Amino acid sequence: MSGFVPKYTINFSSLGNANPLSDGGNWVPDASADAQLQILGNLCQTTTQNAANVSVLTGPVLTSDQYCDVTLGGLSSGSSSAFLRMYVRTTTNLLTNGSYRFLLNGLGNWALAVVSGGTLSTLTSGTGLSFSPGDVFRLAAFQTTISVFQNGSQITSTTDSTAGTGLNQSLSLQAVASFPVATVQAYTAGNIIAGYSVPDYRVTPNQSRNVQGTLIYDKQISSNPSVPSVDSRAGGAPVDSRVGGGPQNSRTPGTFGPGE
Repeated sequence: MSGFVPKYTINFSSLGNANPLSDGGNWVPDASADAQLQILGNLCQTTTQNAANVSVLTGPVLTSDQYCDVTLGGLSSGSSSAFLRMYVRTTTNLLTNGSYRFLLNGLGNWALAVVSGGTLSTLTSGTGLSFSPGDVFRLAAFQTTISVFQNGSQITSTTDSTAGTGLNQSLSLQAVASFPVATVQAYTAGNIIAGYSVPDYRVTPNQSRNVQGTLIYDKQISSNPSVPSVDSRAGGAPVDSRVGGGPQNSRTPGTFGPGE
């Protein structure tokens, strides 16, 4: 089990209009010279049409085990040319350096891909995904597991080790004149940490012993050869006083209670 620890959150409605998107320098241009995103009308959106608009998030301190949450503002339904693209494990150059990318278009077609050495390779894909404004999409990369969620439900998950070192993230939107809507309401970036799993003491290193017909799993088995593996409570150890003539309950039944 893993835990998601947010390191940066932005609600675009709180910043006012800004072109390009910066938020105090947290977002920077992509080295490929793509047009940057902007904030307009309380939403993050494109500055140009018919091309990918990209901004790279470099402000927060992220590890390679990271995730991003994107709250969808809108995406032109029925358009194969309106795109949302989310990237994790990126650098400031999406074209040449490694990253993992989730893409969704207005038709509901989606793809999870890896970018490495300038080559885009699809890992998993699907069609007909329903979406609405306010939906939250999460792209997560934890060790070699790459996963995508929509509103907490997993869309896809796969394993890949191609892109493992980038510590930035990127957001990309694309719209065309006939389908102009490709917007985002909010964005969160964070790290993923390994969760703590409670050990099951019913298995090694503990085994069971029978107490009054109940199995108690506290019989320890050590990996140290100098520690005896025999339970010292056996073979002459004290017995359970509740059997074989042990003390009895001195309280006698009464009208108003024991002994009364």
